[in-house]
Amino acid sequence: MNNNPHKLPLEYPLRKAYTIYKKRALAIFQIVFILLFAHLTILIIYGIRKIIPYFIFISIFFIPILLIYFNYYKKKSNEQNINALTQLANINLSKSSLKGINLSEANLKGINLSGADLSNADLSRANLSNADLSRANLSNTDLNGANLKGASLTNTILNRTNLSDVNLNKANLKNASFFYADLNGASLIHTNLLGVNLSNTKVTKAYFGNNKGISEDIKIDLKRRGAIFKEFFKLLIIEIIQDN
Repeated sequence: MNNNPHKLPLEYPLRKAYTIYKKRALAIFQIVFILLFAHLTILIIYGIRKIIPYFIFISIFFIPILLIYFNYYKKKSNEQNINALTQLANINLSKSSLKGINLSEANLKGINLSGADLSNADLSRANLSNADLSRANLSNTDLNGANLKGASLTNTILNRTNLSDVNLNKANLKNASFFYADLNGASLIHTNLLGVNLSNTKVTKAYFGNNKGISEDIKIDLKRRGAIFKEFFKLLIIEIIQDN
């Protein structure tokens, strides 16, 4: 039993959609069973030779329809699952196993995912502003276009992660791992980069400015690889544009 009312199990938002899907799937299988039973009964009563054409016609006509309905309800269930997961703001899912989950465009503002396994997940365009992702595993995760402004990613694993066009302004990335990550077009203004190694990351058109942990040598190397460093007043303009 969950004693913490603020920490919901992951299956909680999926329960309703799963129940609907299960009921509809069972209904479809019941229809299939009834049709097969009816076929068998007709075969016994009228004989195999007379009913074979009818049996073939019914099988060809009804089975594809049943499969279409089954796939339709399965698709609708997946959509309901995603919709159920798009409003998880301020939920505590720390240390949860969410490997490969699809949370694209989800509202995860302020969510606690510290220590969670989100490897190979789809978090593209998700709102993760002010989220706690410290010590989380985000390797091979798609975060393209996500909002991570003010998020905590201390000691987070971001190896081979797609962070293109991500808003990381004012985020804390202290000691995060970025091996072979893609930061093309990302914004890292006022971002804490202490202890971060960006030597193997893609930084084309990535915006930096007023960062902790960026020495002059690192700055020169990042510029050489396509990064853009902005001065104070230009930073303010960029932040205003991104916030709006």
